[in-house]
Amino acid sequence: MKNFIGVITALLLIGGTLQAQFSSIHGSFSFQPLYQRWLIETEDGTQTDVNQFSTMFNVGYKYDDRLNFSLTGAYANVYGDLSQIQSITDMVLSGTYHVPSIGTIFMLKVNLPTGNNSLSLNDYQSTATVIGNPVLGFRVPSFGQGLNISPGFVWAYPVSERLGIGVGASWQFNGTFQPVDGTGAIDVSNFNPGNEILLTGGVDFRVSDAATVSGDIVLNRFERDRLGSDEVFKAGQRLIATLQFQQYFSFNELRVLARYQSQDKNQVIVFDFENATVPDMVQLAASFRTRFSPFFWCTFIVDSRSYTDINLAFSDGNVFSFGISPLIRLTSKISIPIHTRLQTGTFNFGEETTVQGLEAGIGIQTRF
Repeated sequence: MKNFIGVITALLLIGGTLQAQFSSIHGSFSFQPLYQRWLIETEDGTQTDVNQFSTMFNVGYKYDDRLNFSLTGAYANVYGDLSQIQSITDMVLSGTYHVPSIGTIFMLKVNLPTGNNSLSLNDYQSTATVIGNPVLGFRVPSFGQGLNISPGFVWAYPVSERLGIGVGASWQFNGTFQPVDGTGAIDVSNFNPGNEILLTGGVDFRVSDAATVSGDIVLNRFERDRLGSDEVFKAGQRLIATLQFQQYFSFNELRVLARYQSQDKNQVIVFDFENATVPDMVQLAASFRTRFSPFFWCTFIVDSRSYTDINLAFSDGNVFSFGISPLIRLTSKISIPIHTRLQTGTFNFGEETTVQGLEAGIGIQTRF
């Protein structure tokens, strides 16, 4: 339910505009390689080069106007100054069922344990913790999480011709897996992450025929992680609030977004103390998509993220980015998406640390 605003908007399209537009589409396939690099330099001149090349695929199938399925997976290779890790990831099988009479979409997502969920202790400590840091935003932050099942729903209601509201909820039931192999000093062969619940509420207001203001609030709660029968850790509650303005100008589109994210301190139950591992974040972003021709579109993106100080690396700092994403439409059903992005930032925890980021990728999208 990450794209909750988009789900509400689609549910509120009374009259089935999108349904009519894509009624002849029964399937989709996308294949998107992406290269990401971060160069991290501390004040004393020490540099760490972290690279990830990932290839993600998605296959979608529309059974009818109500029932849809998708399968997503990826391969990633992490290399550079840290330990190299390369593996396929877990695959995710998803299904949605739309009930128009009650304005509701029911969802079910199953994480299939096909990836490498048992790293060596050295790989886990030196590499997995870096690529899994949300500040750096690697597309593949982990390779495997074991089996988990996540049912959910989204309900939307048109209060008036201009105003729509929606609520949603999902539950994630996590299975047992082994994040670190048997080479470490601690046996984690029976690690069971706590189940999760995600609650969302949103509003969509049409300012004019071409402009919309949307907002949502997402609350994520976590149960306690267990190692065997012992409770060892409880992640802090997470809150995300998003406000977005969207304006169309003929074939062009402007989006402006503001987001705030906060997570409570974690409870390390086994050692009886609390700590924060994710800094609060304020994000301001804008994108402008323009059509140069029926076969060539381009999106320009600027983004600024500020992070609070939590006495850990990659906190108390700012990251700025600029991206260009062209889209080449070869036919009405085949497109070539291209993505480029440059990032730069500074963090002030301990000694000053600068980061320089690069993203570049090209893929293919097709509908059939």
